[in-house]
Amino acid sequence: MAPSPRIACTALAWEENLELSEKKPNAGRSPRRGRSRRPVITQRHTKEKALSVVFLAPALLFLLLTNVYPLLYSLRLSFFSWNMTIPLSKPRFVGFENYAALPADPI
Repeated sequence: MAPSPRIACTALAWEENLELSEKKPNAGRSPRRGRSRRPVITQRHTKEKALSVVFLAPALLFLLLTNVYPLLYSLRLSFFSWNMTIPLSKPRFVGFENYAALPADPI
């Protein structure tokens, strides 16, 4: 039984591609400097990109609220002197005094 014309055509196209891939690219031509060749078919995937942003937004918001904000707030508080056990006490800005006192602190 002979192969169908479609299979024969596909096999021929595959062989042609194989032969083309064995040749050196840009044979006989000077290479373009600083520019790469664009693919023949470009795909934008704009719907998939927009959908990925929609799905990632809640996760990133959760990450920001639970990790990044407390980290930045504690860094800000490290520049203040504040006894939080006294009700209605106000923080007093001391700058780098807390960091200068760290080496002498016996823990």
